[in-house]
Amino acid sequence: MLPVAWTSGSITPRGYAVMNRSDDPETIRGIGHLEVRPLRHEHEPRIDAAMGEREMWSRFFPFLFFYNAPSRQILIAEAGEALFVFLHRRPRHRRGERIDLFYPPLGCKGPTFTEGLEEMIAAANEANGDSSARVLWAERSDAEEARRVGLIPQHNEWEFIYDLAEVAAMDGKRFRDVRKRFFRFLREYPLAIYRPMGAGDMAGCRTLVRALERKQRAAGIPVLDTGYTLAALKWHTRFPEPKLLARVLVLGERVIGFAMAGGMTQSGANFFILKTDHSVTGAAEYLRCRMMDELYSLGYRWINDAGDLGRPGLRRHKEKFRPVRKLEVCRLLQPPSR
Repeated sequence: MLPVAWTSGSITPRGYAVMNRSDDPETIRGIGHLEVRPLRHEHEPRIDAAMGEREMWSRFFPFLFFYNAPSRQILIAEAGEALFVFLHRRPRHRRGERIDLFYPPLGCKGPTFTEGLEEMIAAANEANGDSSARVLWAERSDAEEARRVGLIPQHNEWEFIYDLAEVAAMDGKRFRDVRKRFFRFLREYPLAIYRPMGAGDMAGCRTLVRALERKQRAAGIPVLDTGYTLAALKWHTRFPEPKLLARVLVLGERVIGFAMAGGMTQSGANFFILKTDHSVTGAAEYLRCRMMDELYSLGYRWINDAGDLGRPGLRRHKEKFRPVRKLEVCRLLQPPSR
C-alpha cells in the first residue's frame, strides 16, 4: 500500500493551481500534497535502474531529459520502491493544462505496481478535473498488468529491433538493398566524412532540421521531434559516450546528415535521432549503418530504432535493416465514462 501522503485524496481539486510553479529549477513542486521534482540529469541512475528489463525506445534517458520544453515538463516522484514519472503539459495560457503518467509505475511489481498505478491515475484525474488521465508509454507486459485496475491498452506502434551483428555484416540477399545504397553513396560522395559532432556543426545541423521540418509540413506530415532534436543538439555533450554518441556526415562544409544513439541497457542501444538531406541518395542508409557498426564495436548487441509513425516510406526504410523482432508499445486509457 502506498503512503497516505501519496494517495489521490491529497491532490488539489480543479480550479486551484495544479502546480506550485516556479522558474527556479531547484524548487520542489507539488500536485497537492504529492511532492514531485522536475527531472534533472542526476536522476538518470535511479530511472535507468527502475526501468529494469524494459526495451521500449522511450526509456532512453536522454530522450526523457531533452523532452522537457516550455510547454511541458517531466516530473518524478518516489514512494518506497515505486518511481512515478509524470508529464505536465502547461500551455502558455494554461488552457488545456493537464497531468498524465509518462510510464507505468517503475521499480515495482505485483500489488505495489497495480495499487500505485490506480492511485496515480486517480490523482491525475483529480488534478485534471476529469477522467482522461492516461499512461503514455507502456510495453505489452505492463499493459496486461494494467488491465487489473481497469485500464485499456491501446496499441500505439511497433518498434523495430535490429541485431547489430547482422547489420554490421550486411550479408546475403536480405541486406542487398542496404549494401547497394551504402556503396553507391561511397562511390558518388567519396569526399563525405563521418565523424564526431563538434560545436562548429551546430548551425548546419539546425539548418537541416528546419529544412526537413518545412518539407514535412508542406507534405501534411505531423512534425513531432523538432523540439527535443534541437535541445539534443544544444546539450548533447552533457551525456558522455557511450551513453550518447553524436555523429555528423559532412560534405565539404555542408552537413548532409547527423545522428545520435547510445547505450540503453547492458546489451541494448537506442537509435535516438537520424536526420539526412533527402536529396543525397544513400545518405540515410550510410549514416544508419555507420552508427550501428560503431555501437556494435562498443559491445552492444541489439538496438531499438523506434517505430515508423504510421508513415509507409519510413516503414520501408526501416524494414531494409531486417528487424529481428518488433516491440509493441501501448497507451493505457481509462474506459469511457457512462
